[in-house]
Amino acid sequence: MSLPGWMPNMKFASDLQGDDTLNKPVPPYEPSIDDDDDDDDLDEVCSNGSSDTTVLSSYNSSPRTTSTSVDLLKSPPPPPPLDPHLSLPSPLPSCHCPMASDSTQGSFMPQSSRMSAAIPSSKCTCAPSNEDVDPVVLARLADDFRAQRLANQANALMWSVEQATARGVVSNSTEQTLYHLIGRGAFEEARDILYRHCHLTPAVHNLGSKATAATAPDNTPLSPTVPVDVVANSALTAFVDAMAPKDSVAGRRHKQTVLRALSTLVASWVKRVGVERGLSPEHIALTSGALFAAGSYRLAIDDPSSDIDTVAVAPWHVTHADFFGSFVDLLRSCPAVSSLTPVSNAFVPLLALVYDNVALDVLFARVPMPTVLPSQDIDSDYILAGVDPASMKSLNAPRVSTLLLRLVPQPAVFRAVARAIRAWAKARGIYSSKWGYLGGVSWTILVAFVCQMYPQETDCESVFVRFFHVMSEWAWPQPVMLNVLYDAGLGLESWDPRLNVFDRTHLMPIITPAYPPMNSAVQVSHTTFKVMYDELWRARHFADLAAHAANDADVKRAKWVDLFAPTNFFVRYDVYLGLSYSANTRDDMCIWSKFVHSRVRKLVDGLQHVEGMCNVHALPTHFPHPVGNSPPDGGEGGCDGQCLHRESVFIGLEFKARVPSNRSIFLDPQMEATIGQTIRFFEATDLQQFGVRAPGMTLSTTLLQWESLPEFVFAHGREAARDDRVRLATAPASHPAPPPPPRSRFVYPAPFGTTTATMNSHHRPKSKTTKKAKRKDKQHTSSI
Repeated sequence: MSLPGWMPNMKFASDLQGDDTLNKPVPPYEPSIDDDDDDDDLDEVCSNGSSDTTVLSSYNSSPRTTSTSVDLLKSPPPPPPLDPHLSLPSPLPSCHCPMASDSTQGSFMPQSSRMSAAIPSSKCTCAPSNEDVDPVVLARLADDFRAQRLANQANALMWSVEQATARGVVSNSTEQTLYHLIGRGAFEEARDILYRHCHLTPAVHNLGSKATAATAPDNTPLSPTVPVDVVANSALTAFVDAMAPKDSVAGRRHKQTVLRALSTLVASWVKRVGVERGLSPEHIALTSGALFAAGSYRLAIDDPSSDIDTVAVAPWHVTHADFFGSFVDLLRSCPAVSSLTPVSNAFVPLLALVYDNVALDVLFARVPMPTVLPSQDIDSDYILAGVDPASMKSLNAPRVSTLLLRLVPQPAVFRAVARAIRAWAKARGIYSSKWGYLGGVSWTILVAFVCQMYPQETDCESVFVRFFHVMSEWAWPQPVMLNVLYDAGLGLESWDPRLNVFDRTHLMPIITPAYPPMNSAVQVSHTTFKVMYDELWRARHFADLAAHAANDADVKRAKWVDLFAPTNFFVRYDVYLGLSYSANTRDDMCIWSKFVHSRVRKLVDGLQHVEGMCNVHALPTHFPHPVGNSPPDGGEGGCDGQCLHRESVFIGLEFKARVPSNRSIFLDPQMEATIGQTIRFFEATDLQQFGVRAPGMTLSTTLLQWESLPEFVFAHGREAARDDRVRLATAPASHPAPPPPPRSRFVYPAPFGTTTATMNSHHRPKSKTTKKAKRKDKQHTSSI
């Protein structure tokens, strides 16, 4: 990888190779006296309440550290061996790589701090045998790889310092310090300084609040960090844990085992592709791939039913075609893998699968490197140099997770509130970016934003209540940003409404903190925004009632029960639109259902424009049909009764002019015809993007009155739902109607996230006009 700008000369490259400090071996990890208790160590490393961001989970994305010795003290013990029932198609490739134990000072994390490095090694059938590998050639190639890696790191860091200095992010003295650190090989320390200056300046201080203006630029909290046990013992945490329990010790151990097995497959597959590409036996022995975690698992806010988001990072000789080709074939040959669904045409291509009852989403990234070790630093911006757009989006998943943890003042409070907001959004049916609502990343950024606004707040219940106050009154489309956005100068497409007209149409700009910044809520429409806005005000009402009943635990708990109550979607509407889709096989159903779910929001947007339509509400939940049941319309859904798998989703419809109770909506031929035209247009356009369907892939739509809804949609039976409808129509409203949403005439400043009045001096761009004026003044003075 080569970046424009500074290139290392021969003397500097030789100094890098000959510097003894860069080749010192890492001291072996010595377990402490407490390492015999595996359960306690597992709780400390993978606990959802852990406040240590350096040991959050396995396969984390290069946590920032400044000392190797400190990281060794925090390193977890080696994980237990793989379970026998997790059978793999082939064992892990035997690694002859001298770089596997290589740990240069300031360049790599110790291997003992990476659970991926603790995967047991054995003979690989696709890798060259020991007889095929020449030890002399192997050692020479390993030295070449090491020298190339160090030179590339130095080149990239020098170029990054040049870019940061040109943008006024670092001062001249800091620039010289960075050059000195890079010159003596302290790459990790230089990266930390650049990382702090470029990405860890919070943008929340621009709101002018006294509670936020005092936040330090380096994100140092104004109050001591809240201990994990204090947050774990709060009433809100106990309530959320009862509603959405955390993983048990056995569950966390099982997830780690699955991740180690998947990492084994990635490393084995990268070597197999190297054999297909005709690489030398020595190169195959050195090359490898790595697996990184992201999302809720990386943030330690996941629950037993959460998917684990991972990114498989591979070297240059592996392509996206290999990922959706040979890697998919490798997974299909694994007995523990089921429900494998390749999604190659998505915004971020991925593989969705279930590995031994653990759901995973595997993204793919290809980097211009000969090998990718688990200790690879992917948080630095230069990792994005030379990668394709799909790889950039995949790499940003763990990079965003790392920045989120660095930008919150109280990690324990952040995790507790984030888990509560996730549970509330899922219960109310507004947790899905695919359906046009906010996804996990967006909700997490909003929680981190509120935590930044109140850095001294150590009570998670107070932050939880403040979240609904802030978000219900936020003047969209004013963007929510966690940090002052920084342009690394790599020319990657980013969210910039000053240059991109399409970005100005976004309703809820929730900007990711990592470079390049992107809107994580780009799929929100006017329809879904209205649903979420109403839910935020409803939750605010019950949260205030719970806060006012602080001295009465029973009343507070009752209000929390109302706040987290499941949505009354199948009670509030009189007319529903049912979409029933089917397939002959389970694999076809996984692919077909994911595509249908991703297209429903397009149908919702089309129905919202129907004349006379007041509200269109899609519930992001699918209902599998019991065996032998017919679709909601009573027919066979176009599959002639041969479909083995059938599911349904529902959309609630509300009209501006209420139809009298003695008339049916179907008696309005104009309305019914318009809705039918919208559905046919949806089937002829959006559904056709799937391409050629497999036999049995069908979809049918039906307008249903409430009385015609199937029984399986009512969790407590139709009679209980009927009573709820009567109470909804006769009893007074449980919460006041929300006011009209505030709208902002926000003018995007330059740079984003700050204003001229509050801009720090080290973030103010250098004025060329001022320099020219000074030179003219000097010339004028000298001439006089």
